[in-house]
Amino acid sequence: NGFIGVLPLRMTYRGMQVRAALASSLVVDNPQQDPMAGARLLRSVLTGAQDLSLGETSGPQVQRMWQRLGGSSVPTYSMDWERVLRPAQFGVETLKERSWMAGWLRPVGFAVDALLGASKRRRFRIKPIDAGFKRADIDANELVALIRQFAARYELRPAWDDAGLRWILTHAARKEPFGDLIGRVVRAKNRTPLGCYLYYGRPGGIALVLQIFSGQEHVNTIVKSL
Repeated sequence: NGFIGVLPLRMTYRGMQVRAALASSLVVDNPQQDPMAGARLLRSVLTGAQDLSLGETSGPQVQRMWQRLGGSSVPTYSMDWERVLRPAQFGVETLKERSWMAGWLRPVGFAVDALLGASKRRRFRIKPIDAGFKRADIDANELVALIRQFAARYELRPAWDDAGLRWILTHAARKEPFGDLIGRVVRAKNRTPLGCYLYYGRPGGIALVLQIFSGQEHVNTIVKSL
């Protein structure tokens, strides 16, 4: 009457091999009839053979169960953020998640944003990145190499190899409802890569950032380049 998804993951911690379990969707068919089903499913994961258990995008109820079973939350890794570029179109796209009829408002959104763009205040304007930095689209092969390069600075990190990363990117590209999967690199004047990022996007829609990688000293530059 329920299930939980678990992805086994090889990781390294200061050079040592670590076996991790990444818990994902937790669903119970009838929690009123069996209120402990979710807790039993989660416990079955935490009592597995792995060295480390991780979870992402949990709702408040699952989070409370996780903590009661000895898990902890990391606030700085649990934040969502939004940067509004075109407020009227953003509002229309948000409404479309509730009703497809909101799509009829797109021409109005374009008109309102055009007026706001002509305003002297330009509250939603994004400052361009420094002229010394260049960003460009990159293919999967270059992206795989950069991800491994920038992930190497973390003490605890997935033990990715090229084949495994390509498998992940292939599956990520199939999330068609979010738009096209786009990879970009930010380089210095001497062509040295400073960071890279992945996002889903489509013209006139809401872009969803999937992952950002960078050297610690260039984090602000990479985020601004989004």
